[in-house]
Amino acid sequence: MANIKNVEIFAEGVWNGNPITAQVLKNIVDSFEKTKEFYEPPLKLGHGNKQELLKQEGLPAAGWISNLRIDGKKLLADFAHIPNKIADLIKNKRYRKVSIELFRGLKLKGQELPHFLGAVALLGADIPAVLTLDDIPTDFKSKANFTCEADVSNMSVDTYQTEIEKDVQNMSTKDNEQGKKDQTKQDYSKTIDAQSKEIEDLK
Repeated sequence: MANIKNVEIFAEGVWNGNPITAQVLKNIVDSFEKTKEFYEPPLKLGHGNKQELLKQEGLPAAGWISNLRIDGKKLLADFAHIPNKIADLIKNKRYRKVSIELFRGLKLKGQELPHFLGAVALLGADIPAVLTLDDIPTDFKSKANFTCEADVSNMSVDTYQTEIEKDVQNMSTKDNEQGKKDQTKQDYSKTIDAQSKEIEDLK
């Protein structure tokens, strides 16, 4: 897994005919902070809904947005829990740019959200709408899916085996917890997708 910090994902300007002001960026961050305990925007491979590559790999997303902040006239995000295969594609510049999925006027858990970050798409050959963003940083480090944290110095074989078993058990517990979180994220994704279609129908 890999984490990437300080990725430029949006900026002030006029994009696709829509004026994006400092207030819009602030609204996005405020909405993220209000909902981050039950919804983390996912990373996608392009804007398509099918996400065939991720499905083939059995992945619910290409990663998650763990933090948002404003730096000058740009919106920066931290990407978390990126699978190694996706991280390798980013490092090799197969995915260099991003494009956000921004929803207006959503309601989640009784909260009115004027501007809401639904997802961030990683772009390959597609040209992003926002042309002032830097490429995704590639100087990040990937983490192995499994590491044994036991101190093996002066440790018998039996003790070492026990420590490994503990680590595997802890990993299994964490995987179960992450699975529950992923399911919750997918449930809210369906809610957001449904509301976004309603918004499109009203245009």
